[in-house]
Amino acid sequence: MSLISPPSVPPFPSVPPFPSVPPFPSVPSSDPPSVPPTVIFTVGPTGSGKSKLATITLMHIYNCNEPAATERLASWENINTDDCVEKHDQYRDEITTLLTKPLNLTPTENYTFAISDLDTTSDYYPILAKGFSTSYYNTRKASCDKIINEKWDAAIRDNKSIIAEVTGKTMPSWVDNVPLHYNIVFAYTLAKFETLIQRNKQRSYDDIKAFLADLAAKVPRMPDMREGAFKLTTNAIVKSLKMLINECMKTYSARSATNECYRINPNANIRVLIFNAETNPAVSFYDSLASAANIDAAIKTIDDFKLEIKERIGRTGGRTGGRTGGRTSKHKSKRKSKKHKTRKRFNSKN
Repeated sequence: MSLISPPSVPPFPSVPPFPSVPPFPSVPSSDPPSVPPTVIFTVGPTGSGKSKLATITLMHIYNCNEPAATERLASWENINTDDCVEKHDQYRDEITTLLTKPLNLTPTENYTFAISDLDTTSDYYPILAKGFSTSYYNTRKASCDKIINEKWDAAIRDNKSIIAEVTGKTMPSWVDNVPLHYNIVFAYTLAKFETLIQRNKQRSYDDIKAFLADLAAKVPRMPDMREGAFKLTTNAIVKSLKMLINECMKTYSARSATNECYRINPNANIRVLIFNAETNPAVSFYDSLASAANIDAAIKTIDDFKLEIKERIGRTGGRTGGRTGGRTSKHKSKRKSKKHKTRKRFNSKN
């Protein structure tokens, strides 16, 4: 195995490229002290399969099977903000209130959740989307951001390998303080827009239904699945990914001063992997270390997922205007005048 020792030279030294690791039949539960630690950022839209991506990435890097990759990961630090939020008492309390207790919308109107409101065309869907988002970020701000950052700092101090799950709309802030002797892997997973929408709708429906049946169960999360809002997220992720392989992998002098690439040490050992989550298991279609790696071909494949097509906004399943970005004052006014609200049935498998 080719090894890289931590540099003992001034900042921004020139270091060898990311090591090529040969296949091995069995993997120890932790790396020997002489093996440099690695940070793997698992990146992609919600619903794209990030929860399995760490294992798939190690299988690809070390050319090993799933049990061997899983065993290796057991000694790595897992940095996952979503997990922290879901397990936090504040988030549980706020989501329980959102889904089980009447909410005062106006002095003359109360709202009580119904499962049919999970239809993105429901008049009440914006309330749910905003409620889930507000509870999520309230919990992050109050506690989880601090907890996760302290966990990251401790792992770096202990020279541990790290798996960090991020959405990828921007460059992860943790990139700024990854020591130079670490290997850095950005592992992206992409799926078609229709697949992401359907997966998120189904998962939200199943998780919320299970939670209402047992309030001690896992607390659900629900991204805003209206096409207009979801498109903004996927656009940002794809833009960041293209920047990473088009700009950040270039030499420091060739990088644009107008993007976030300056945050990555130009001498860092970086590897970029992109997986197709339409297959099971996900298959890599781009590896920046592969001799046949072709950025133009990767960009074309990324575009084939159709995550950036602006014409989609406004089609069935997503609305322009008030329902896409939240209710407009006109929409609120019309709702106040209704004595009876019509709830559409959520089309989902039970």
